[in-house]
Amino acid sequence: MSTDPVARVLDALAARGMTFKREGAGFVACCPAHDDARPSLAIGRGRSGDALVFCRSAGCSAAQIVQALDMTLLDLKADATPLHFPTIASPQADERRGFPTANAAAAWLKSKHGRWSQRHTYTNAAGEPLGIILRWDFTDAGGVRRKRFAPVWRFADSWRITCPPSGRPLYALSELGSHGRVFVVEGEKCADILHRIGVCATTSSFGARSAFKSCWEPLAGREACLLPDADEGGHAYAFEVKGLIEALTPSARVRIVHLPSLRAGTKDDVEQWLENRHHGDADSAFHELQSLAHEAFRREGGVE
Repeated sequence: MSTDPVARVLDALAARGMTFKREGAGFVACCPAHDDARPSLAIGRGRSGDALVFCRSAGCSAAQIVQALDMTLLDLKADATPLHFPTIASPQADERRGFPTANAAAAWLKSKHGRWSQRHTYTNAAGEPLGIILRWDFTDAGGVRRKRFAPVWRFADSWRITCPPSGRPLYALSELGSHGRVFVVEGEKCADILHRIGVCATTSSFGARSAFKSCWEPLAGREACLLPDADEGGHAYAFEVKGLIEALTPSARVRIVHLPSLRAGTKDDVEQWLENRHHGDADSAFHELQSLAHEAFRREGGVE
């Protein structure tokens, strides 16, 4: 069997006499999990290297698709070491020593890199702080806008400038409660914006490349509405998260909803949608978002 997860899917299709063809950066084929009259199975690759499978017509889950191909969800995982989001590395000595509090670690980072532009706290379900992520926005020597991140995480004996390699909590975990429907966005800033308009929202830490490192179990059995940014990375993130949470037990019901008025091919996100379409009106934005989600879940398909 091929070591490349996308090739594994294509090989499994070919073994069943099913054809596929190129579409953009990925492939398309008839979905093996239902009676598919026209090719509706999209096959792509996430930023972590995993294969992504998505049924555009019947909304078949990733688990149903791989089962129909006599595969498992593990077959979709990449063997290669995944890419990492750029972070600020701390000296090894400071990582080993640790800090007595999160604020002490943040102060040390501030002394080295200046004042951060954003600070976000991750907690457990009870609201107890587990870690923080600091963000710096800056312009490099070539005039290009850049961003860097640094995690500070609580370990048994101290706070350290690193974070767990896997099983990371979702953002705003303590606020998810028993909400039946949760909106998933890319980045803490977007989640905070939705919280301000009265919507239950979350995201994974360290952006689009690290979705698989977070624990999505709190969304099991719920409705998850994914709101991708208007660029290739945003679509790939939503595609990957959809596969991750559909594989939960019990499976989450998932819909990908593209917000109106976002400019295709840009980095537009919830922030631009709120400002450009609703001019900052929280009530107007709240009602449109709920209406979009309601219609998406009413339909059989998985994408609006």
